Amino acid sequence: MKKIILSILIIFGVFIAYLQIFNRIPENKDNIKEAYYHCDDYNALYGGRLTKGPTRSFRTIASYFHVHDWKAISKDEFKRLASLHYGIIWENEPGSFFNGRWEMIQKQDKSIKDK
Repeated sequence: MKKIILSILIIFGVFIAYLQIFNRIPENKDNIKEAYYHCDDYNALYGGRLTKGPTRSFRTIASYFHVHDWKAISKDEFKRLASLHYGIIWENEPGSFFNGRWEMIQKQDKSIKDK
């Protein structure tokens, strides 16, 4: 029984290590505050406010076993691709960052500070 449990733990550990090697998010070397990425092979998406959050990730199950070739894209392109491939309706998203209300809040804050 102990051998079976040990075998299962070893297999599980190898699987987790495998996912860590192949399923990487884009590196944030330059400490970029906000960035969006797309991998063409499986239409994987990753983006948001990388230093503080929120971030969103969209992937298929098959993409978890793939070394991604991330390409930087705009926020609008990120939202368009997420809607197209994953059926996301951004207006229904909770919070204000991804649903468009974030930009309105920032503009209001700026106009108040300018007065």
